[in-house]
Amino acid sequence: MRSLAIISRKGGAGKSTLALNLAVGAHLRGRRVLLADIDPQRSSTEALRNRRKEGPIVAPSTARKLRICLQDAELQRLEDVFIDTSAGAEEDRLEAIRLADACLLILRPAYLDIIAAAPTVELLRRLQKPTLIMINQAPRRLACSERVELIRAMDAIRLFKIPIASEIIRTRRCYQLSPQLGLSVEELGHDETVQEMARAYKAVSNFCEKVDRDRRLREAQKRVFTPPIIPLAHATYYPPWID
Repeated sequence: MRSLAIISRKGGAGKSTLALNLAVGAHLRGRRVLLADIDPQRSSTEALRNRRKEGPIVAPSTARKLRICLQDAELQRLEDVFIDTSAGAEEDRLEAIRLADACLLILRPAYLDIIAAAPTVELLRRLQKPTLIMINQAPRRLACSERVELIRAMDAIRLFKIPIASEIIRTRRCYQLSPQLGLSVEELGHDETVQEMARAYKAVSNFCEKVDRDRRLREAQKRVFTPPIIPLAHATYYPPWID
């Protein structure tokens, strides 16, 4: 089972919308998915309640109950767990970071968002948690190139020295409509947005697969290279006066 905490220290970054789209995207690809919603606003939960067709399981929860939620998902043999976290509650976000296999840091390419992300980046680095940055709500491309403000923001984000997803999520009306219907933008049928989210999902899925492979490799190495515990033979005791 793969678990991914979707985090952002800044409100309004689109964290819950992306959590919804990734969870539904995994479901559309035939995976058994849980969306664990530990955000007190319950945005992901409300969005999936609007869904009129089969979709991922949603579990409103709290940070304190998250460990049990993940254990239950393991027992149910679910394949993916996406954790929608709160922007404001530091302790809740920390617990999600600790328990998840990896983190997806949602970041708008704006000065205040980048500044606000710095403490989270430092925490992730200290905990050595595998992390991928997803750029969200970026301005649309110009005819031939990216906008200057986006280029400058990307240069600043690269200073974090954390991998950045190859796909950038643009500001589009479809992403506002998606939670209202409980649908992924892939289900809404707008070709450009469908392709954008499909590429974003693939980037996140590839990242999670790599994290899972690395974890399995470390576990295998521990099993192979852990030296056996051999009890020492009882030494014969000779009194010092015996030669």
